[in-house]
This record gives sequence, structure tokens and C-alpha cells, in this order.
Amino acid sequence: MNKHRTYKAFTLVELLLAMAIGLLIIAMAYMAFLFLTQRFIQQKKSSETITNTYRLKDLLSWDYQRAHTVKYEGRDLFLETNQSNIIYKAHPEEQMIMRILAHRTDTFWLPNQGFQSMYEWEGTPKVLLLSVGVDGTFLPIVPKQSIQQKIRSRYEN
Repeated sequence: MNKHRTYKAFTLVELLLAMAIGLLIIAMAYMAFLFLTQRFIQQKKSSETITNTYRLKDLLSWDYQRAHTVKYEGRDLFLETNQSNIIYKAHPEEQMIMRILAHRTDTFWLPNQGFQSMYEWEGTPKVLLLSVGVDGTFLPIVPKQSIQQKIRSRYEN
């Protein structure tokens, strides 16, 4: 009497092959996850830089409009208004610009080469140039005009 039973099962080669295919699928999913995570982080940094740039430009324009005295010394910009003195300090090596008031400090994290110069530009008041980004793109800072000033300048010309 033959007491050997035959079972239907997978062979060792089939199991190894299935494990290899499963491992390959898991590795591909992990690589896709890493790639998408890195892209998300890059996009987030880019978005934060753009937001910081526009926020800094708005604050600088507002402060520049209210200032009655403007001094530019190297990487520092001093604005004197009727209410307070405002100091902007550019730190290219740390990739930040600080806005210092008497009671608070704002920090804008963005690559910059500092404030470049002030000059007369196409008949407008003096324009402050801030060199931002790795390539040194100039961001012009022009005093913001109020609605009355815009209407007045439109009808005077």
C-alpha cells in the first residue's frame, strides 16, 4: 500500500519568483512615493519663496511710500517715517532679509544679493532695487500710490 499523498502546492521556484515580483512592485511604489514627496517639498519651498517675495515687496513699498528719509548703506536700508524708524537688513549668506521695527522683527527667507542701488527710472521717483533669487533678478520697489494720487496724476497729464 502506498501511503504517499500528493498535494497541490507551489514549488520553491514559483514562490521565489512571486516574492521577487512583489518586491519589485513594492520598490517601484516606494520610489514613486519618494519622487512625489521630493517634488512636493520643492513646490512648497518655491511657493514660500514667492509668497515671501511678494509680502516683502508690499511691505517695502508701503514703508518706502511713508518714509520721509531714506538711507542706503551696503546691505542695510534705513527708512525714517513719522511714526518709527524701519531698518531692512539683507543677509545674502543666510538667504534672508530682516525688517526691524522698534517693537518687532520680521524675517523673510529668500535668496538675495541685497539692495543694489537707488536711481531715477523713467520719470518715476527714486526706485529701490532689491536683488532676489540665485540669479540676482532685480525687484523694483516703487512707492505705492493712493487712489487720490493715481487720479490726480491721471488728470494732471
